[in-house]
Amino acid sequence: MYHYLVKWKDLTYDQCTWERDDMDVPDFELHKANYWRHRKMASSEEDGEEESPPSPLTDVGEQWLQYPKRWLWEHGTTQSGGPTLEGLNWLRFSWSQGTDTILADEMGLGKTIQTIVFLYSLFKEGHTKGPFLVSAPLSTIINWEREFEMWAPDFYVLTRLNDYKIDYKLLLTGTPLQNNLEELFHLLNFLTPNRFNNLEGFLEEFADISKEDQIKKLHDLLGPHMLRRLKADVFKNMPAKTELIVRVELSPMQK
Repeated sequence: MYHYLVKWKDLTYDQCTWERDDMDVPDFELHKANYWRHRKMASSEEDGEEESPPSPLTDVGEQWLQYPKRWLWEHGTTQSGGPTLEGLNWLRFSWSQGTDTILADEMGLGKTIQTIVFLYSLFKEGHTKGPFLVSAPLSTIINWEREFEMWAPDFYVLTRLNDYKIDYKLLLTGTPLQNNLEELFHLLNFLTPNRFNNLEGFLEEFADISKEDQIKKLHDLLGPHMLRRLKADVFKNMPAKTELIVRVELSPMQK
């Protein structure tokens, strides 16, 4: 009888447990079948039995006009047009040009879903077999796993991997220019280390970032690497922010 090391949903890896083959848990048979299928595929590749990759089905540089329904599930954001599809087209075109990128949309505009569908499209259309490495804060790892399961059901997702060679990088940040210069440099250094490799020179060059000419120079430097949109630019009918001050008496404890 086999024993399996089970990674439970919504729990971290240090809470994995060894369980018997006949454990009564929903979908246990499905997950076991997926494990053995992946193990068989890995063994075939190690033995040199890997099949030649198929020719890509599409030109990754061409724009999508709508989501390809043949492999994306029906979902609330799978309509044609919109900022998510625009971002996907930009990501796919940048990848085809070999341009490393920063996806810097404000929070709430779907950076996670755009990234997952971008990677899934490259895989499903035969442009690359992966693997892909996503580096994210620990507090968001569970959400990333959940979204991968929703949007990329054919991916075999694992978390915490070290010393991995990265061929292409995509960063997500809703506040790229609100960070201080040193934090921005480290983002750029991770993204393109052969270009951004001198912290002291970078800080000296943009020491007076309040000047208009330096802001323009920094924007020109980031231009090929960054897509930045604000909610006000995307949602034209969003009502203006208003502030209402309500004056009340102090409570007895406050007095």
